[in-house]
Amino acid sequence: MSRGATNFRRKNRKRDLKPYISIELKNAIYRLSFLTYTPVKDIAEQLILNSIQNKVILDGLSRHFKSEIYLNNTWYGGHLIDGPISKRAEGECERITTRLREDDYEDVRKLAYALDCSTARSGSLLIEASMKDMHFINSLIKEFMVQQLSNQEMKELRDLMKFLNKQDSEHHSWAVILSQIADEVSVPLSRLREAVAEFIKRRS
Repeated sequence: MSRGATNFRRKNRKRDLKPYISIELKNAIYRLSFLTYTPVKDIAEQLILNSIQNKVILDGLSRHFKSEIYLNNTWYGGHLIDGPISKRAEGECERITTRLREDDYEDVRKLAYALDCSTARSGSLLIEASMKDMHFINSLIKEFMVQQLSNQEMKELRDLMKFLNKQDSEHHSWAVILSQIADEVSVPLSRLREAVAEFIKRRS
């Protein structure tokens, strides 16, 4: 096997990451996994990758950097503007397991170096930041629904969302709609088309 092929395999090999997160956050991730029929480890990976590629999130974390790093074509100084981060998440915590490609794991490790914390703690901060990024969560859920539903079914859901948002002061996002479908209809989300049809029928 050539050296180039060996390096390619090493780069694409995945490494385990097992950050501690609050039970409340873990439950929310499991709910997202249930709603999108996506394994928890894959949800956690997507959450980490979103944060590590999101300049707004990284800029916020950089205020706690104790050391300089170069990440995503940006140089971050270690100025510790807002003080050090806590070494563990607050409250009762449990581990969550995910796997990252070698280069993505290295980015999380770099961040841990800058924050002066463990790689697992760095991962937990990235997961938490993405779970607060409602634009990303809505995009994730909308992408799942687009893959499962026809154009006409998506149009009917959009029309329903517009109607609900006119009638209710609470904003109905894709995340809210899918959660309501899961809670209100008897059809499992593995048969999303049937679940959506029943949900729309109930609201008609």
